[in-house]
Amino acid sequence: MRKFSRSRPPTNSLNDRILTWKKEDIPVELRTAFRRQKPPSITVWAGATSDGKRAPLIFVEEGVKVDQAVFYTFFPR
Repeated sequence: MRKFSRSRPPTNSLNDRILTWKKEDIPVELRTAFRRQKPPSITVWAGATSDGKRAPLIFVEEGVKVDQAVFYTFFPR
């Protein structure tokens, strides 16, 4: 099973409200949230069997397509 996860949680401005009379009183770094269209992510592979044996977590580098040849490099015989 492959799991895609974000390295940073999404920003919700409703959770970080500041009470003030003027917008200029709020520092710029609190008024803006930097977002990327494609945030960085990691791919982790984990394996488990029905009898309870587990494989170690394998972190796959970005851009690597996991096919049969790459899969067998994770588990040498």
